[in-house]
Amino acid sequence: MWALILTLIVIAFAFVYTAVFRLVKKTRFYKGIEQLYVRVQKIPDKPRTKGDVRRLKKHKHYLKSFKRRMLSLMFLNFAVFIAIYSVMLYVFYNVINALSIYTLKSPISIPFLSIYDPESGVIVIHVYSILILALAATSYLISRELRLHS
Repeated sequence: MWALILTLIVIAFAFVYTAVFRLVKKTRFYKGIEQLYVRVQKIPDKPRTKGDVRRLKKHKHYLKSFKRRMLSLMFLNFAVFIAIYSVMLYVFYNVINALSIYTLKSPISIPFLSIYDPESGVIVIHVYSILILALAATSYLISRELRLHS
């Protein structure tokens, strides 16, 4: 029961993160990055002909602009992730301390994260292991939001 509540807290913050990043996707800055992405896709990787060299020179400005904008988008994404992750850890920590629950009984064993307690005959998982597992499970939502589509 408690593991479900703690996991739902982490999943809720993952949805908050995706909602914030969807707001970023609606900005003019992000739409400009998508347009540059389409132009950069037309640039040949290795110029083999004279036409490829001309195309590379013609689109060199777009390539530099795309790299700068992608770097700034990466920093923005990192800042949003760190801010939301910090708030999530703060809420998670306060819930754990308020409930004074530090270990949970589990019906299944998770390698390297659970311990068998021979005295009570149950498998015990530390609460922070649930946090790690829940965050890993929600990374799919985050990675799906970060893709550029051409």
